Amino acid sequence: MPAVNRHEEQLRQRAARELRATHARLLSETEARLKRLDRDLGRSRDKHLPLDPRVLRESEAMRRTVKELKTSVKQAARDDIRTAEALRVAAVHRAEEVEARRAIERIPRASAARLDELARTGPLGSRLNVYGESYARKAEQHLRGGLLRGDSPSRVAKRMAETLGGRSTPSVGLEGYANLVANTEMARAFHAAQIDAWRANPDIIGWTWVANLGDRCCAMCWAMHGSVHAQDEPFATHPGCRCSPEPLRGEDPLRRKGAELFDELPAAAQLSILVPGKYGLYQSGQLSISETGSNSVVRSSLHPDWGPVRQQTALRNLT
Repeated sequence: MPAVNRHEEQLRQRAARELRATHARLLSETEARLKRLDRDLGRSRDKHLPLDPRVLRESEAMRRTVKELKTSVKQAARDDIRTAEALRVAAVHRAEEVEARRAIERIPRASAARLDELARTGPLGSRLNVYGESYARKAEQHLRGGLLRGDSPSRVAKRMAETLGGRSTPSVGLEGYANLVANTEMARAFHAAQIDAWRANPDIIGWTWVANLGDRCCAMCWAMHGSVHAQDEPFATHPGCRCSPEPLRGEDPLRRKGAELFDELPAAAQLSILVPGKYGLYQSGQLSISETGSNSVVRSSLHPDWGPVRQQTALRNLT
């Protein structure tokens, strides 16, 4: 909260406290005065004496005042409860925002750490070493720095290609490969760090595969969309994938599965995604847009260059 707003809130709360204290004092004094008037009126009734009209009017006025003050004091108490609850909720929200901000700040560092691990023990290191150890180390620095700064993969890829090409305008082939490596490895490291962080949250019981559905989405990713996975399962997908994991809290969020959505696509769209050979098998029931099964479009494997991946089942393995 800004300092000016905080000062205004403090002044408002002080004025409210002073007003409540004034109402409480007036209520106590008015009740005491009313008791004295009632006592005087009671004595007059007991002695069968005529009642003083001025005392009667004052007594009625005091009774109305007491009622109004009691209502005001009760309302102030309810306001205090609401204010206290609002402050408690605001404090919880502030704590959650701080923790969320810290978690967001931790992700890039964790992603960079996972990238270092991939470079040491995964296929990334051997793939970059093809161009020489010196380039491999510089490329890793570009990838790591990009994750920490939040740079786009395309910007990181440009730096990687320029480092290898030794010129400001790298060749299309080289930059294309650098783009594929940057997109794949930065996403792999980021998603791995996300899943690591979710494991520490008891409210998150797993993760859901969320595909970037559209014309550019491959059949494998259509099939994986909406699938539910355990906390300890890595996000293994194909190079250049634009899908992402989403934390799963409680029961299955009942997201519509990719297979169901794919079935609703126009035939032309299905054909463009599957290509003619696979589209014919899909039409005849020999190919399934599902994450598992003997005729599934999804195949898991250990790729020599990319490590654990999921890819489309090759046509030759379906016929």
